[in-house]
Amino acid sequence: FRERFQFRRAPHTACPICGANVSRANLRRHIRTHTGDKIFACQKCSYKTGDKSNFRRHVFKLHPLEKEELLRTVGTPLLEQSASSVIWS
Repeated sequence: FRERFQFRRAPHTACPICGANVSRANLRRHIRTHTGDKIFACQKCSYKTGDKSNFRRHVFKLHPLEKEELLRTVGTPLLEQSASSVIWS
């Protein structure tokens, strides 16, 4: 019974900086913890973070009336290039 319903894990890889075992999907986010890149910036205050979920939590707690406007502009691919250059170079 257990063998038929095993969960599939996402492919994992080692971080090139610290060796942590992280999923490939989360590698760019993990790399930002090393580089300090803060690619998500609030347009209503000075808050910046490297993690999209932390940004969303900030907006929902501190700017609930402007959340739709603020979340529309989150995470443009151009800003993520600095983190990806560390991974693939």
